[in-house]
Amino acid sequence: AAAAGPPPAVPAAAARPRPAEVEAKAAAVKQQLRALDADDSHLEVVEDYEPRVAGASEARVKVVDPVTGRVLPADSVSEHMRIQLMDPKWREQKARFQEKQRETNVAEGESITRSLKRFAAERDDIFGSAEEEAQRLLREKEERRKRAAEGEAVVWDGQSDSVEMIRRHAESIVRPAPAPTGAAAGPSLP
Repeated sequence: AAAAGPPPAVPAAAARPRPAEVEAKAAAVKQQLRALDADDSHLEVVEDYEPRVAGASEARVKVVDPVTGRVLPADSVSEHMRIQLMDPKWREQKARFQEKQRETNVAEGESITRSLKRFAAERDDIFGSAEEEAQRLLREKEERRKRAAEGEAVVWDGQSDSVEMIRRHAESIVRPAPAPTGAAAGPSLP
């Protein structure tokens, strides 16, 4: 392997930018900053900003809980004690509940749902097929649509003045208007 040797010499004038180029670049940067400042006028500049060190969160004060012996951040001790003092038997009750859950042979809700779906898919003779269910839903939807198209029920408000009007309205729903006779087809004028 041949030695690479020193890099080629660059003339000093070509390596350094010219003062006119530097001033032009600086002016362009200043102009871009002014444009950004105009757009970001809602920004607040903090003059005495102190950056946070990555390990600063670990340097928080910690306290040992006298009841449980756990080490806790000092700012969360009051909340921890409040929860601890709510119900002193809570921990015992929770432990008993978890022990019962370990010993039980009852499945949880999600596994029951999966099991029933699988069983229904295998036993079409009991539950019916998905196609039959879809057809039944379509028939029910069509029946609801027909009932809605027939009109709404006639309700009498109990006033003697409106009896005749309600009777005519009910009769018009029960007996449709007679079809026009004759050679005229299409809409007719009243």
